[in-house]
Amino acid sequence: MINLQQLNLWSLALCFCCIMPRGAAAYSFDMSETEFSNWPMYCQARYASIDVGKAHAFSVNFSRALIEQAREQLGAETFERVHHWCAGMTWLNRSRLERDPKMREFQLDSAKSETMFTYKGLPADSSIVPGILVTLGMVCQEQKDFTCASDNFEKAITASPKDPSPYSALALLHRKNKQLALARDVLLRGDTALQGKSAEIHYNLGLILLEMSDVDGALNYAQKAYVEGYPLPGLKKKLSQIGRWVEPTPEATKPPQAAQSTTATTP
Repeated sequence: MINLQQLNLWSLALCFCCIMPRGAAAYSFDMSETEFSNWPMYCQARYASIDVGKAHAFSVNFSRALIEQAREQLGAETFERVHHWCAGMTWLNRSRLERDPKMREFQLDSAKSETMFTYKGLPADSSIVPGILVTLGMVCQEQKDFTCASDNFEKAITASPKDPSPYSALALLHRKNKQLALARDVLLRGDTALQGKSAEIHYNLGLILLEMSDVDGALNYAQKAYVEGYPLPGLKKKLSQIGRWVEPTPEATKPPQAAQSTTATTP
């Protein structure tokens, strides 16, 4: 997730791959064209600029102008290390589809080590720090280390309090652990931090409140999310199936009393 109904998987394709030891002369991470196409542009740009990426037809023609644009966007120091995090996210996505326990463990260990390799060498003000912390939290969650997951999500929130993704990730963790009140409270924290302007937060609040049988609250936040352009139809369908969906009006902005948190949430 980054929203509570579907995880933002960058790829649904598996391929054989290998990573060279850290001390090896060359870095090697093999991937499929589908995985490459689902990477963000700066990941594609960095992969296309290293030897292993240049060996692939799908990246060899990646424009030099886009590579330089990504370098400028991230800063040279971050750009030089970002491909390890990109590989880490791909390992994480592969692990979610892996049936063999030993292979899955290897993939999750690879996801963590690749992501940490980037994280440890970043400048403190690097723009990708919050995203890296979310990735580390997701890896911990897949490894069922929920304290580690929560700690990383909270660090991501602290690093970027106006990014909705860490709030949603932490809420998903609580939801998976059947702690719906905590999930709601985290999202309400996020709604306050983002001044009520995040469609993602509103959508996820709607889902959580519906699971808590607060249908009026769920409808209120669903209407907000769709007015703000949220693309996923799932919440609307759920409300329609119980005969409670109503198209939003300008009045559908008042926060429902039932959704207000009575539990203090601390990092």
